[in-house]
Amino acid sequence: MSGSDKANVKTKLSQIEALLLPYNLKYLKKQQLYALVNSIRQALSSDTGAEVTPESVADFLSPCVQVFYHAMDSQRMCGMLIKNAYPQVSPLIINARHSPQAQRFTLSHEIIHYLIHPDRNYLCDTGDARSSLEWQANEGAAELLLPYRIFIPQLCAYIQSVNRHTGGHKPSSTELLLPYAQKYGVTLTTLQNRLTGLRYEIDQYMSGCPLESLEFLSEAELTRRCIHVKPLFFSV
Repeated sequence: MSGSDKANVKTKLSQIEALLLPYNLKYLKKQQLYALVNSIRQALSSDTGAEVTPESVADFLSPCVQVFYHAMDSQRMCGMLIKNAYPQVSPLIINARHSPQAQRFTLSHEIIHYLIHPDRNYLCDTGDARSSLEWQANEGAAELLLPYRIFIPQLCAYIQSVNRHTGGHKPSSTELLLPYAQKYGVTLTTLQNRLTGLRYEIDQYMSGCPLESLEFLSEAELTRRCIHVKPLFFSV
């Protein structure tokens, strides 16, 4: 990679560091996290206007993040990131035993760690969402792969169309969601988790609330406020 490319990476990372300044990552709310991911997306695409994907971000970061695929002993292990301060290289390791779609989520998850979290080691497994940093990496990865501003309107229109044209046949959640999982290159589990995580926001949108006026609440905030919303795919 040329010196100008390395300089561009350093500039972009400095821009992202500046984007983090207004936020207290320890108490980052869901709407703030999505706004931060969107700002990072805009910063990374400002030169070319190209779509920002986990793969394109990893390629851009290649001077300082090296991605390896390794068949880990356990299927529960998704991947890990050894984050070092720039310009040191940070190894990002993904479990090669997982499907390509699952690997994309792991790549997104570890990229969020690299871009917004402190320098340390991050180990990701299939049930790891206990800490605030892991919640942020999961939600940030979902927003990187399935941006709510595109995902919510498209999916709601799709489901309404399915409801109008299926007649007496009530499709299963798998029948309904599989085309969208394939469209976005994610697993059904990732898509179902995204739907569950956005069920409150989707419910508002389906009730006529515009995207820019949606209230975003995490699972913890929904529980604290005793708000119960059935996931959308259960009702079709």
